[in-house]
Amino acid sequence: IKIAMQDNNEIDKYIELSVMFDTFKYIPRLGTKRIPIAEKESVAIHLYEMNYLAYLAYYSMDKVYQDQLDLLKILKLIMWHEADETITNDIPYPAKRALRENGFGNVLLNIKDTVRKIFKNIIPESLQKSDDEVLGSTFGEYKSEEKSFVKFLDYVNLYLNSIKLCDKGYNLEKTIEECRSLTVNHSWYLKCPLVMELIKHPHKFTDKEYN
Repeated sequence: IKIAMQDNNEIDKYIELSVMFDTFKYIPRLGTKRIPIAEKESVAIHLYEMNYLAYLAYYSMDKVYQDQLDLLKILKLIMWHEADETITNDIPYPAKRALRENGFGNVLLNIKDTVRKIFKNIIPESLQKSDDEVLGSTFGEYKSEEKSFVKFLDYVNLYLNSIKLCDKGYNLEKTIEECRSLTVNHSWYLKCPLVMELIKHPHKFTDKEYN
């Protein structure tokens, strides 16, 4: 039996990444002060929600649109798209919006650049070679339809979760309206029947519990 050998430093980096992904269980999202910790989801739950939403949204589309996307690449991008929060913790959407509206958008760019430099030293070389496009989309300026689709689903996910919290009495109307607008004006909206139905009738989803 031929045993695959890897440099110990390379394997240590894979272990470090495993630990990093495990911490997603403990990082809370929706981090506004008005929402108590008991109501917040973890990054791990967010990634799970994004994964099943991507899987179902993809197969709800006509094949002509499916053929424009690589589903495996989408799922990989989802796994990576919140990786910076292992370093920064959650920077909630309202905070990002406030920074941009008040002329501090460069702060977000500086954070992204710092995170990119940190991950350049963490990610194993063999993984960088195999998944250069996915990692470039996550930490660089690579653009792709898959990256656009993940951002589209991120709006949908925040929209649905904000409605759930709004129904419990939290004032998230502005976030709901912004996410709705960003979703319906996105290039993937009219191509995706599942998302169209969720946006038009969100309580079909938010009012139900699986028993």
